[in-house]
Amino acid sequence: MNYLDTDPTEGLSKDFACGPRSYDGHKGLDIAIRSGREMKEGIAVLSVADGTIYRTRASEDDKFLTREELDKIRAAKKECGNGLMIDHGDGIISHYCHLQKNSITVKPGDKVVAGQPIAKIGMSGVTEHPHLHLSIYQKGKIIDPLTGLESTQACGTKERTDLTFRKKFTTYEPFALYDGGFTTQVPDFDTIAQGQEQKPVTASSPALVFWAGILGLQVNDEVTMVLRGPDGMAVAERNIKAEKTRARQFYYLGKKRKDADWASGNYKGEVVLKRAGSPPVEQRFNHELVIK
Repeated sequence: MNYLDTDPTEGLSKDFACGPRSYDGHKGLDIAIRSGREMKEGIAVLSVADGTIYRTRASEDDKFLTREELDKIRAAKKECGNGLMIDHGDGIISHYCHLQKNSITVKPGDKVVAGQPIAKIGMSGVTEHPHLHLSIYQKGKIIDPLTGLESTQACGTKERTDLTFRKKFTTYEPFALYDGGFTTQVPDFDTIAQGQEQKPVTASSPALVFWAGILGLQVNDEVTMVLRGPDGMAVAERNIKAEKTRARQFYYLGKKRKDADWASGNYKGEVVLKRAGSPPVEQRFNHELVIK
């Protein structure tokens, strides 16, 4: 969802690829899951390398918070929420934040190995979406988990190769079409993020709406959405040019039902996200619905 900030300039940020997928002062890597539903099902957090558990905290609640509640957590200096730290030797510490309440399965002094489950992803602390925040420190300096470089080293610098945990991470993603679905009305994206069940679409539903979630949207990105009926023809179309850069963004399109019921068969929602550049980048997402 967000990469480490490599730009030391106050008020500015750049990820390690010199892109916009970070924010000012961000000290680690944010790995998001789709919604609160997946969080409740349980998504394991794994140790990045062999080491010894150094510190844990496990009693903070997981919930979607108001601005006032978030401010109280900041004032109490519990932004990380439930977290743990692992000492990997050679001055290297890994720090995991926003873990699910009471999900930590290790205690200080325990030995762990690379890839061992140690907790579950939650949304404790200061967060507006369920995700894991991972920070790496070496002798007190912030290290980018993806490059092995110090946070003060400029983006685009040649990557360090001597840290074994680096091979566990994916390469850079400029953006991601990460979720989507159908509903019967204008979507409430707070409800969707919480993972609450949407009303099922039936032949008599008052509207047919398709929505999609995007991570890493950048200003001037082009998003094309099409909702197709069982005959393959477009029921609704929408073309969007992003006006702002956002870490997380939702879009939707749809059509109200007229007198007749929706035709039975397979409906398909299609999204294409395009970003200009050299080379240009494109990603597609499809989601299907069957109306009986």
